[in-house]
Amino acid sequence: LLQNLQALTADQMQRNSELEQAIPPRDLLESLQNGFVELRKKTTVLEKQLSELQKSSAKYAIKETTPKVHEMPEVEFPKDQKQLLQGLISLQAGNPDQAVEHLQEILMQKKPTLLKAEILLAVAHSFLAQGHAKQAASHYGTFLREYPKSRHIPQALYFLGDAIGKLGQQKKQKVLWRELIKKYPKSPFAKRAK
Repeated sequence: LLQNLQALTADQMQRNSELEQAIPPRDLLESLQNGFVELRKKTTVLEKQLSELQKSSAKYAIKETTPKVHEMPEVEFPKDQKQLLQGLISLQAGNPDQAVEHLQEILMQKKPTLLKAEILLAVAHSFLAQGHAKQAASHYGTFLREYPKSRHIPQALYFLGDAIGKLGQQKKQKVLWRELIKKYPKSPFAKRAK
């Protein structure tokens, strides 16, 4: 029994010695732990710097791709298309005088075209809507002279009569509206003129 006990004790001592050799010294463990803490701090600092760098590069990229208002590139159109667009925008904005300036080339064409007819009516409507009955009457009159077979004749007659009436010429207005009612009795404008 004593021999067994001595053998067990010797075995136990050998294992303890092996364990002590297997476990690293305390100062080494503390130094590793301090190294990990320091690495964690450096990683946190680097992550913050990386985040700030990404934000600033994103802002820079947005500034680079988004042109400033005064640096807006102008879309290139042929001159006649550009004038047409500017004229239509002016009409849309309720500025018929400026529209006429932009659309002058089209309005002065000798050859009657569908575009010119539509522009004449649009400009006339715009002048009438802005309270410029004289200019409206002039454009409606031009339309009626140049496009006597247009499907828009009833509309032009009605609004020409309206413009003439606003100019204080009620007799001429009645004459125009009678002609409208007589020639185009089924037109909605003839019904309005009654």
